[in-house]
This record gives sequence, structure tokens and C-alpha cells, in this order.
Amino acid sequence: MGKICANCGTNNPENYKYCSSCGHELPKTETAEAGQAMHVAMPYIPKKKSNGKLILFILGAVLFYTIIAFAIKSVSHSSFFFNKVMVKMADAINKSCPQMIDNGIRLDNVQVQPGNTFQYSYTLTEVGDAPMDTNQIKALAEPKMIEAVKTNPEMKMLRDHKTTLNYCYHRNNGQYLFTVRVTADQYE
Repeated sequence: MGKICANCGTNNPENYKYCSSCGHELPKTETAEAGQAMHVAMPYIPKKKSNGKLILFILGAVLFYTIIAFAIKSVSHSSFFFNKVMVKMADAINKSCPQMIDNGIRLDNVQVQPGNTFQYSYTLTEVGDAPMDTNQIKALAEPKMIEAVKTNPEMKMLRDHKTTLNYCYHRNNGQYLFTVRVTADQYE
């Protein structure tokens, strides 16, 4: 059943407000008015969930991990870069090894070791198999090496990165004798 237009008598669907034939306003039915009143009084409003706290938590967590990742990457990148520089330095020095650097002292090679350490390996070529007091030789050599690291301009980059320097000495037959270890606190 529809709405009958009072002006032209056309039967219109129940939900029309105006006649489809003449455009005249159609009479309001009680059920239609009640439905409209109900619709106006109680519109459907979907409930919104409060995601504000969750969003803030997620943003905070992302920001925190981004900052941490950036800090780690910066430190790692700097360490990684310097380690690559040390490896290139070692390769360049090793191309000219072995080489005599002083009377009876031969530089055999250099190595980059973990923990920001640069190691020089020497052979004392004029030391035979005779027993020797390695502690005494080490005690004499250490202050000179520390002073050389402090003052040698070629060591500046190693000093700037607080690199530990190991100077390992061997006999001509390869037997280990001693190591002089120079750390940043000794040359700063």
C-alpha cells in the first residue's frame, strides 16, 4: 500500500514525501512519522573504540627503538669504518714486509685484531738461541714505544680512536719472546 496524492490521485510508494507525478506534498502517515521520529531520536552511531592510548604506546615504542637503532648504527658504523681503515693500513704495510726497520729487528707483518687492536710482529734477527732476560728487554723497550706512539704523527689516527698497539717479538726461529702492549691510557 502506498501514499495517494491528494492533488492528482497517483499512488506513490510509502517512503515518498512528494508525488512522483505532480510533485505535490504527500500526506504523512503515522507509521512513517513514527519511523522518522524514531530515526531522528535514535540515530545509529557506531561506537568508537578508544585507540588513543594504544596509538601513543605504539608511536612511543617506534620512536624509542628508532633512536636506539640509530645510536647503535652510528657507533657500529663508526667502528666498522675505522676497522676497515685499519685493515687497509695493515694491507699496505704488509705489502712491504718483511722489512728491516733497525739493526737486528725485522717487521714481519701487522694484523688488525678484535677490540680495536693493531698488532706488529717483529723478529729479532741477531738473537740466537741463547737464553735472554725478556722481562729486562721489555722493560727497556716499553717506555720508548709509548713515547713513539705519543709523538709519531703517523700514529695520530690510531691515537684518536684509542687503539691498543701490540708489539710482539720473536726469535729468528719463530719462538715467541714477549709483547709490549701500549693502551690508550698510556699514550694520552
